[in-house]
Amino acid sequence: METLEIIVSGRVQGVGYRNYVQQLATKYDIHGNVKNLYSGDVKIIAQAQEDQLKQFVHAIQQPQHRYMKIDQIKSSPLTSSQIFNRFSVEY
Repeated sequence: METLEIIVSGRVQGVGYRNYVQQLATKYDIHGNVKNLYSGDVKIIAQAQEDQLKQFVHAIQQPQHRYMKIDQIKSSPLTSSQIFNRFSVEY
């Protein structure tokens, strides 16, 4: 089990991106959470097996519609011992 912190920059707030990420997390069996940051970016904590995480990271780079625009994605491994049981949208 691996855990990634992913920061997504672009037009990702106010366009349904967090709900889109939650749908993808369900599809790829990812646990963790997603939330908006004050900077305008979106932060995702994703926990799963390595191959699932790779597919998930690739998928979140593809905008769902023309109003979403992903400029940059930065991911880094977390050494957290926290185990997530589901994926949630944080407000």
